[in-house]
Amino acid sequence: MLPHCLSIVALSVAAVLPLTSCDRPAPNPPAVPHAAESSAAPTNRVAIPAAVRSNLGITFATAQRRSIQETLRAPGRFEYLPTAKRSYRTMLPGRVDVLVEQFDHVEPGTLLYRIDAPGWRDMQQTIAQAHGAIIRLHTTASTFGSLLQAHQRHEASLNDSVAIWNGRIERLDALREAGGGRLSEFTDAQAALAGARAELASVQEKTAELLATRLQTEAALQAAEGDRALALDAASAVLGLSVAELTAPASSDSNALPMWRFIKTIEVKATAPGVVESIDLTQ
Repeated sequence: MLPHCLSIVALSVAAVLPLTSCDRPAPNPPAVPHAAESSAAPTNRVAIPAAVRSNLGITFATAQRRSIQETLRAPGRFEYLPTAKRSYRTMLPGRVDVLVEQFDHVEPGTLLYRIDAPGWRDMQQTIAQAHGAIIRLHTTASTFGSLLQAHQRHEASLNDSVAIWNGRIERLDALREAGGGRLSEFTDAQAALAGARAELASVQEKTAELLATRLQTEAALQAAEGDRALALDAASAVLGLSVAELTAPASSDSNALPMWRFIKTIEVKATAPGVVESIDLTQ
């Protein structure tokens, strides 16, 4: 578990390299004491002390006109050294399998190393749990439609019963006022009406609870979908693959599982051509 880097240095070649030659090159001018140079130097220049010139290997020569006998042209480009160096760091701790060696030439897409990371297993488990929760909630949500229809039919039936018993009680009450009918029939009808109303209230209460449960299930479904999206975004950043690539079927089978389920190791590939400068990790 070594969180180091694999550095790839991009190749850079000078675009035009003129080669000059002559019979007798002019000798370098003799060194001039720093004090004399400083006094003779123009005011718009910066004097470089002799010690600094010696440490940096700087020499001066008088400009001369010469004929260019030969030029060499080579394709390439200049690149600033800090931006020419690319570090491919391990994104998760784990067992590393290095697949290149120092000074190897690589092209875009060249596999540099693999990581068998326990952290990737944890990410897979998080995605799988969110995916399983989404499936369960979708299954639960699909049953609410039929349950609500059954409750609505039951409620309509109870409303009809209540209306029938109300009508019977009105007729028995009119019959009693006319001096006929029996008291027991009137009492039984009132009891039946009270029972129908109680059952209707119970069905209405269950319907309200069912609607509340459906809203809770829809909210939980949205939360699970958000958790899965975040987990897939994290996996995309670690693997260097898009979410579409991770969720694509692993085969042409319509029931094939998504690709993220079959990824066992993390593969790190070169993104630009270059040469392996250093490998700061071991197997």
